[in-house]
This record gives sequence, C-alpha cells and structure tokens, in this order.
Amino acid sequence: MKKKFTLLLLSFFLCEITSAQTLSIQYEHYLKLGEREKSLPADFVKSLNNTVIAFTYYYEKNKSIYMYLQERARNPAMPRLNSSGGVAVATYKDFSTNFIYQDAKQLPGSVSKEPLKKDQKWKVQKDTCTIAGNHCKKSTLTDNSGNIITAWYAPDIAVSDGPGGYYGLPGMILRLEGEGFVTEAVSVEINGPKEKRVDIQMPKADKYLTQEEFNTLAKKRQ
Repeated sequence: MKKKFTLLLLSFFLCEITSAQTLSIQYEHYLKLGEREKSLPADFVKSLNNTVIAFTYYYEKNKSIYMYLQERARNPAMPRLNSSGGVAVATYKDFSTNFIYQDAKQLPGSVSKEPLKKDQKWKVQKDTCTIAGNHCKKSTLTDNSGNIITAWYAPDIAVSDGPGGYYGLPGMILRLEGEGFVTEAVSVEINGPKEKRVDIQMPKADKYLTQEEFNTLAKKRQ
C-alpha cells in the first residue's frame, strides 16, 4: 500500500512539474543524404550541406508550438540552397485535450486537427549522448512508410513532446534522425524570463481538415 501511494505521489508531482514548466528550444533541421551525395553535382552537394532551416519550439501550460523561423547558411561565406515558396507548417499540441493541429500562412483558413496517439510504439535503446548540455537516451520508431526514425530524448526535461508530429517518450525529444534528415536542438531554455514566453493558442477553423487532407493541400502549394 505504501509503495502504491509513493508511486501515485510521484506521478502527481511529475504532472505538476510538467504543467508548470515552460520551455524554449531552438532546433536546426538539415538534409543528410549519405551515399546519395555521390550521384549529385559537387556544387549542389556543397550548397545543400551548407543549408540549415531553423525552427523554434515553445511549451507552456500543457500546450506547445513548433514553427519555422528562418533558412540560413551554416557558413555565410559559402552559397546555400534557396527554397522558393515552400509551405512553412506550424504544429500545435494541446495535451489537456489531446489534440494535434497544423496550419500554415500559405494556406489561410486551412487547419488540420487530429487526436494525439496514445502510443507511438517507440522502442527505447541503451545508447546515450549529450545534446545542448542535456543527457539524452535513444529510442527508435518505424513510421507509416516503413522508415526508421531515431529520437534522442532528455529524461530530465519532464515534457513528453518533440519537434513536429513526434512525441510520446518519457522526456523531451532533442534530436530526430530519419531518411535523409536530421533535426537537432542547439539551445534549450527551461523556465526562462516571462517576457520571452508565448501565449500558445490552438488555431481555429470553421471546419477542420484531417491530416491527410492538409498534407494534400500543402503538397499542391509547394
């Protein structure tokens, strides 16, 4: 009985920390083509490897937003790829109501809304590393296309979330590795100054789209 009470108290305490905690994380996203680079023009590969897309993430009061910030050159003295008119999708999660949303400035009035999946079937591994000063553990997931996604999450950050549509691990995901891409946190700020905090509101729509319908619209706009 004492053990059950202790576990219940610990669970309650963790929930209180999570709901009270605020996070501000800066991510960098870049392509990593591996062996495929050998079949591409050298100048193109250099520009591609010098291109970084920055994203910003905020979490507060059981809500989060992950959105495009800017595209820049890793080395300003070298050329980078210039994307033309892509769709900058923002992802919102409301862990109080368990819904995930997406919208984009290029698609006014179009908002997707789907329930958050309770189990993304992550498989926790033994490997560890340090990312942006945080101790991280490794986990893998097979996505709907059969690709292996590797996540590195920080157990000490008691927020079960991550970039974009990834979440569900016992800690914040600070690095994602997938088929040809890497998304990694470069800075993490916990409970920062109030003036830096964001009032996170879920996007509204007269009629919400499914994720598939939203993805179809986004592909047409690119």
